[in-house]
Amino acid sequence: EIAESIIPSERQSGEAPEGMFSESDVRQYIAEEFIRRNYNTEITLSDLARALHLSPKQTARVFRNEFGYSFKEYLTQVRLSYAKQLLRDTELPVGEIAERVGYGSYNGFYAMFRESTGMTPNEYRGGSK
Repeated sequence: EIAESIIPSERQSGEAPEGMFSESDVRQYIAEEFIRRNYNTEITLSDLARALHLSPKQTARVFRNEFGYSFKEYLTQVRLSYAKQLLRDTELPVGEIAERVGYGSYNGFYAMFRESTGMTPNEYRGGSK
């Protein structure tokens, strides 16, 4: 479904010039879109593999080649980015922010945030205003 939404209709009908998108470009876009649309759920590499029509092992290799990060590292950075935005721009409780960015537990979010930023979510919130 994502692939159909990113390839212009003239490309699908064969009217667009060849080479308009490389296979790598399409895979990268699908992966980015998939993560952007689903970062706040419990997504896995296998879920992305299904979207790309690849095996999980192939997806892991392709993902690292395309992004320079593992799927998990990239997903963590996306979630962290959204969490920082929510911490800066809202007064939502940290536990609610954790849920909104895809962490099932406050403790898992707290540990990831602290490991990634060197500060707690509340310290970040206090220092970013």
